[in-house]
Amino acid sequence: MAYSKAIVLFSGGLDSILAARILQIQNVHVEALCILTPYHHCHDLAKQAADMLDLDFCARWVDQDYYQMLCKPRHGRGGAANPCTDCHAYMAKMAYRRMQETGADFVATGEVLGQRPCSQKRLHLDIISKSSGLGDLLLRPLSAKLLPETRPEREGRVCRDQLYEFSGRRRTELHRLANELKIGLPTAEIAEKSRVVKLQYGSAQRPSPSSGCKLTLKDFAPRFFDMFDRFPAECAEGWHYGTLGFGRHFRLTSTAKLVLGRNQEENAILEQFFHHPSRHGVLMMATGFAGPTGLLMGEISDESIRLAGGLLLRFAKQTVPQQVLYFADRPGVVTPELRTITPTTEANTPRML
Repeated sequence: MAYSKAIVLFSGGLDSILAARILQIQNVHVEALCILTPYHHCHDLAKQAADMLDLDFCARWVDQDYYQMLCKPRHGRGGAANPCTDCHAYMAKMAYRRMQETGADFVATGEVLGQRPCSQKRLHLDIISKSSGLGDLLLRPLSAKLLPETRPEREGRVCRDQLYEFSGRRRTELHRLANELKIGLPTAEIAEKSRVVKLQYGSAQRPSPSSGCKLTLKDFAPRFFDMFDRFPAECAEGWHYGTLGFGRHFRLTSTAKLVLGRNQEENAILEQFFHHPSRHGVLMMATGFAGPTGLLMGEISDESIRLAGGLLLRFAKQTVPQQVLYFADRPGVVTPELRTITPTTEANTPRML
C-alpha cells in the first residue's frame, strides 16, 4: 500500500478517535486537526486524545467569515441556532486548506451516516463533500462501505475492506469497535531521558461522542438571535458574536445590551473583549467591593450606563448605592470614569437571554 498522509478533523470525541485509529492501522500518517470556535472548546480533549494515539496535532481558530456563515447558513438550522451542515462544510474546507499546506493526500472525519439528523444524513454528507471543495477526497472511515468509493480507496492509499459500515444513532457497535481497538483515555508513562510517551490503552474511561456546541442548545439560541436581530452590521466582524459564549446577557433597551461575568475567569475574558482592536462599548467594574465585570454594548448613553451599573450592583449583592468604575470609548483613548449608582431591584431585573 502506498505511503499516504491524512488530515483528520479531530475533536477528541470517540468518533474522530476511531476514524484516526482506523487509518493508523492501515499505516496512514495522520495529523489531527482541531477546529476551534467560540461555541465549542475542544482543544484540551483533542490534544489529550491526539497524544494518546501519538498523532501530529494542529489547532486552528475559525476565521471571520465563520460569523457570516452563522448569520446566513445556506442549508438551514437545527432546532436551535445550529447551522450544522454549513458548519461541518466550513470545517471540512479548513481541513482541505490544511491538506494543501502540508501535502497530505486526503481528509477524513468521524462522521457516521444517519447518526445526527442535522448534518449526517446522506444528503448532508454529499453537501459537505461538495461545498468544502474536497469531493471524493473526503473519507468517512466509519461509514465508508455505505458510501461511494473515494479517491484514496481507488488509489490504494486505504483498503476499503478494512473500513466500516456503521449507520444510525445507536452507538453499541462503535463502543464494541473501541474495545477491539483498545481505545480509551490514556495512561501515560513519560521516560525522562527520551521524553517519549509510552501509551497504554484501556476502555474504562472511553471518550463520549463529541458535542457540546452551544449553538445546539435551545436555551442558548435566544441570545444568538437577539444579537443577530439587534446587531446585524457586526455579522462580518464577529466581535459581538464572540461574547455570546460567556456570562449573563441582559437586553437593557432596544439598542443596548449588557454582559456580566459569572466568575473571575469570565471577568477576565470580557475585559479581553473590551480591548479587542475593533471593539466599541463600555467596560464596567466594581470599585471598593467585590463584583462582576460588565461589558455594555450597543448605544451608549447615561441611561444605559445607569441600567448596566444597577445590574452589576445587583449581582454583586450590593443593596446601597455604590461607585462603579467604567471605561468608556473616546476618540483615540479609553477614559476611566466613576459614577455612584443605585442597585437594580429584583422586581426590575430584566430577564436573562
